[in-house]
Amino acid sequence: MLNELRSLVGGFEVTRLEDMKQIAFNERIDIKYFFSLKLLPWLISEIEHEYRILKVEETIIQPYKTVYYDTPELKLYLDHHNGKLNRYKLRKRLYIANNISFAEIKFKSNKGITFKKRVSTDRNLEVLTDEDRAFFGKNTNLSENELHPQATNYFNRITLVNKSEKERITMDFNLRLERNGTEANLGNLVIAEVKKHRTEPVTLIETKLNELGIKSSSFSKYCTAIAMIEDQTKNNNFKIKVRAYKKVNDES
Repeated sequence: MLNELRSLVGGFEVTRLEDMKQIAFNERIDIKYFFSLKLLPWLISEIEHEYRILKVEETIIQPYKTVYYDTPELKLYLDHHNGKLNRYKLRKRLYIANNISFAEIKFKSNKGITFKKRVSTDRNLEVLTDEDRAFFGKNTNLSENELHPQATNYFNRITLVNKSEKERITMDFNLRLERNGTEANLGNLVIAEVKKHRTEPVTLIETKLNELGIKSSSFSKYCTAIAMIEDQTKNNNFKIKVRAYKKVNDES
């Protein structure tokens, strides 16, 4: 499938990382969708004329590895599960194509706006450096000594940028989740995320997904990993979503 996708996205105009800085949208709204990987070729053909594709080190389908950090009691997971606003996700992520790693904080405000901060870090994702701990401690309401690696994921990503430079899209697939030596696979699921300023109108990709009857839906890779793998942890509010993810994945 990767070779087929590489061929399909070959018609996009290309953008580079240095061009992305002005459209980073560190303060933004995120609108997520999930759908079958088999729909991706049609969707790409419908939107190709309006978007550019990110190329990193001559790679247009970038592999990622992410390790999520939480307290031993999984406070951040439970905050999301319980619908708490003003919540955090903390992670270390390796951008494999250019071998760069960041410690990253995502904060979801009570107004639905996502704020993101990150700092460069080492490539040992399973261990927090002193600098990582200071970064997390300074920018969250958690003690940095509470934080431990809780889940890992691997996936491939296509990043598109609207030619108007007012919207960025990521499409993730080949998702593999790990926790405590146990794996869960959602490789046939596409998780698309539209990132834009909250004042921007409905965009082309949103319109096309709506035409297919695909509605926006929240999706957290971290929470999905915990809910799918960890039997002893509260997951009632994620059960319906996880069943839907599995159904789409299995039907692809």
